[in-house]
Amino acid sequence: MQPYQKGYEDNLASAVTFDPEAVKRDLDAAGWVAGPDGIRAKDGQKLTFSYVQTGDTPTKRATSGALVAMLKNVGIDMQVRVVPSTDFSKILSNKEFDMVFLGFKSTDPYGVAYICQQYCSDSQLNRSGTGSKELDAELRKVNTLPTADEQYAAANVAEKKALATYGVLPVYSGPSIWATKPGLANWGSALFAFPPLPETLGWQNGS
Repeated sequence: MQPYQKGYEDNLASAVTFDPEAVKRDLDAAGWVAGPDGIRAKDGQKLTFSYVQTGDTPTKRATSGALVAMLKNVGIDMQVRVVPSTDFSKILSNKEFDMVFLGFKSTDPYGVAYICQQYCSDSQLNRSGTGSKELDAELRKVNTLPTADEQYAAANVAEKKALATYGVLPVYSGPSIWATKPGLANWGSALFAFPPLPETLGWQNGS
């Protein structure tokens, strides 16, 4: 759901906060000790994982570089593995990642209709597989409730639990940007609107 919609709550804030010092304290308490290079280790095993970057655009390089720097600050070594964008489906299908970015497009103003598709442990969109049968049942129950208000309330409770598994975490909600020539009608950013095509697509008179 979007922040401007009825029923929206910032559920991510209940699961994630930006607090590097708290991370360091937790890692210290768990026995992960920083080495000479700043990277933590425990029982001879370095605290490292891989991030799969599909494609190599300036934005993606900047994103991965920022992640590497922030994680190194707390003693975690993130290795960036760059693969062609064409390998995206293969990487997801075979789960060839420790961490990867992917995007979901909201196509329905009633976002809670897809809460199980987003978070259920056996959903094809939840490639992390995190969750449990008990949480899956709670997520599936949301859309069986009789009123929208009841579904909003139940969805927020269930989503907080799903986010606390740290398998699927939202990073940002970006804009939809389109560029068209002047005079082209019924094509571009439309949020939840889906005009029939190609019947309504065309050039305005005089274009």
